[in-house]
Amino acid sequence: MKKYCSIIFLSIFFFTCCKKKPYERLIPADMKAYWDFKPGTYWIYKDSVTGAIDSVYVTNRINYTGEGTLNYNGDEIIYEFLQINTHSSLDEYDYQYWINTQAGGTAEKDFNVVFRNRSKPRSYNSNKCFVFPYVVGLATYQSFGAADDTCIIRNIFSSNYGFNSVIQIDNALNNFEDLHYSKSYYAKGIGRIKYEVPDSNKFRNLISYYINP
Repeated sequence: MKKYCSIIFLSIFFFTCCKKKPYERLIPADMKAYWDFKPGTYWIYKDSVTGAIDSVYVTNRINYTGEGTLNYNGDEIIYEFLQINTHSSLDEYDYQYWINTQAGGTAEKDFNVVFRNRSKPRSYNSNKCFVFPYVVGLATYQSFGAADDTCIIRNIFSSNYGFNSVIQIDNALNNFEDLHYSKSYYAKGIGRIKYEVPDSNKFRNLISYYINP
């Protein structure tokens, strides 16, 4: 009996020793710096063509870590989930910006992608809007039926439009804009400072903001 107990104990011991411990796959702090904001934060934009004013404010923030498996290879990891909810007064849309470091296919194994959902009664859209690390030309793709959107880091500026550490991210076929080309400019610690959809004559510039610490 003791012999069998010893065998069982040794089997459990070796299994425990050989099993890989979960490794951390968390959201890089330098990525969060561009879009992770708390409720109470707001941005006010003015369209340089129409003069329309849009107030966008953070309504909710969800952030947690947990143990799970990595989608593309099944590795045991400590993942992080982050979701920021905002509301646009001009468009009357609710937005969700979210990332789960468990997600992503083999094409995205070396970088992180932020997804964006847009909704209001009887309307819903989703696309990819942000990628990391910050390397010019880094891109991710998403299919919308017959069309494929490319979300790409187009430029990185040490300073631009009066802000420091600015990243330009383009969507080739933005399904929020009837599959038109769009350009977004994000400043570190500030968020989106400029948004352009040339085909729709939409050019919104940040004129005021408050970042809740």
